[in-house]
Amino acid sequence: MALAARAGRCYLQHSEDPQELAPLAWDEGGAWRFGIEMRRRDRSGWTVIGALRRGDGHMELAAPVLLTRGGLVFTGDRVAPLAPDTPFEWVVHLRKTGPIVAPEN
Repeated sequence: MALAARAGRCYLQHSEDPQELAPLAWDEGGAWRFGIEMRRRDRSGWTVIGALRRGDGHMELAAPVLLTRGGLVFTGDRVAPLAPDTPFEWVVHLRKTGPIVAPEN
């Protein structure tokens, strides 16, 4: 994938129209790592969300257009690697159901 994207041979179809293809560039920033974050939700409890991080970069798990079990993160115009140790079951669950909300008690 990296070679094809660097060569300008990768495209992403954002709509049902096969004529609307967006070129994809390879993101040279390194692999994104999955992590869980707990955020305080007022005084009523906590929210557990998934996020992707690399270096100083941060992306909420809902932000990518596509994440693949094969280890790729697709954004609007870029594709980057996903760390190989990613617990993909968590990625699928949190992208499908959204954040986990837990009460204070």
